[in-house]
Amino acid sequence: MRVFLALHFFFLACFAAFPLLFFVDFVSAWTTDAGGVTEGLSMEPESGGQAQVVSDTEFSYADLSWTLCRELLVYSDELLSKYEVTVADLIALSDNHCAVVTRKLNPSDPSDTRTYTMRVMRILPSAVSETDPSYLGTLLFINGGPGGSGVQELYNLYATFKDIASHYTILTADLRGTYNTNHGFTCFDDPWDEWLFDRQRFERMGTSLMLSKLSGAEKQRASAFDFGKKCHDKIGGSDGLLRLAGAAPSAADLEFLHRSYWRQEHPDTEFRADIREDLNLWSVSYGGLVADAVRRLFPGQVQMDVRESTLDLSANEDHSQAYLSELTDVEDGLKSLYHYCSEGSATCSLAMEDNRALTSQQVEERVWRVLKHFQDRVELEIPDASLELSELFATLFQALYAPKRHAPSLFDRLTSLDELIQRTQNPLSMVPLHSAGFPNYQAFKDLGIAHGQLPPEKTAPSREGDLLTCPDVVKFGLENVSPQTILETYYKAAKISWIGADALFLRWSYCLYLQEPTDKAAFPIPGAHLNHCTLYIPFFTDQGH
Repeated sequence: MRVFLALHFFFLACFAAFPLLFFVDFVSAWTTDAGGVTEGLSMEPESGGQAQVVSDTEFSYADLSWTLCRELLVYSDELLSKYEVTVADLIALSDNHCAVVTRKLNPSDPSDTRTYTMRVMRILPSAVSETDPSYLGTLLFINGGPGGSGVQELYNLYATFKDIASHYTILTADLRGTYNTNHGFTCFDDPWDEWLFDRQRFERMGTSLMLSKLSGAEKQRASAFDFGKKCHDKIGGSDGLLRLAGAAPSAADLEFLHRSYWRQEHPDTEFRADIREDLNLWSVSYGGLVADAVRRLFPGQVQMDVRESTLDLSANEDHSQAYLSELTDVEDGLKSLYHYCSEGSATCSLAMEDNRALTSQQVEERVWRVLKHFQDRVELEIPDASLELSELFATLFQALYAPKRHAPSLFDRLTSLDELIQRTQNPLSMVPLHSAGFPNYQAFKDLGIAHGQLPPEKTAPSREGDLLTCPDVVKFGLENVSPQTILETYYKAAKISWIGADALFLRWSYCLYLQEPTDKAAFPIPGAHLNHCTLYIPFFTDQGH
């Protein structure tokens, strides 16, 4: 996995140098694949289908009725404290810059009347008007996750984007399967059902495969099968929603948005004919896979391709190889975090111990001292200990994606844990991290039903977000699904990064039992080989490649 810091300084320079034809390809890995298996079937892949250009028949264009963005956002009240959105930015965004439109789920089938809600946001060019000769057209921002809200993230990054792309109109949408898209893309009846399944799954799976080995791999296999069956029953099959998700349908949705914007805002088809067909892309993480699908579906239209992504599209043709490739730079990224804590931050509590400053290596040792403590708790079979270790790995991994947002709280938390560990010196005496986080949801649900309560509304994907990769899987890189092949794949991943291997293991396993081979609706997307300007900036370091 490649990670990035302060990319906007690079983009400011490169946009100035190459304003019209500028390609940035930040390559690394998720998956470029489609399909799945049922228990007992072989893992032989079917050949990928041909790319299908989706053509609307009933909803040819979106009616973009712009409204206030704050009415659509989930976390808008937290923005001033959580992100660098200034009062001036909020005033600028007080105008109508967001819209909600209806999009057909299957535009290529006139008989399929199912639709989903497409939330859209724009940022108008800050340097010129759209009628200015130096206006460069639309720039499609493709958020990652998978399952993250593009509208929410673009709003959060407004201050940066309005300066970087000052000659573009930036457009984004919440892709199908993400926040409030209202098409039933869920494996669960309600949040209670989801929480209960999570609790049971964690209890049954146990801890890291590094500690539980083959017996743990069998639990993981059984858990993956149960999850796949549950999701297949809800959204799988030839008429299910899952086959209508993934990179290719999302790519078609973005072209639909681009086309609709030009038709509504500039209906004269002769106006800026030189750029109105151009698709300019800025993708993040999983969004890089969608960007590559745009290139495949609409050849010749992509003029700019900026990728803050970990996708190595040309090297990874199967699901397992993609899992391994995404871990490539995890350890370097973590070392960058430790370096930043000791050298680049005046407030990192983890870098101070007994009134002395720690080196980056000592910070790393302190982190592993905490992790070792929780490994000991697992081996002592303390209740919920397996959840604690998995959660810590996931938190460390997540900090690599948005260090400015996540690293300070991570450092403080690790410091508090280490101080508590040093005081107690006893793995048995610690209060479980999840004593309040994983209550008995079955009892909670039963009590709620008994009192006539309705479950809370499920408005955002959780586990389903990771399923967005499954429709694009062509092959898994396994001879069969067995505890042995699962463990072998995990060991290969852990050799690259133990923390990363655990953090991404569930995403890899989610697709193993999800679809029958006949469900395959996506296609392999080869990597795009561009003549481009490439820059890799590790987090918190001064070296770029």
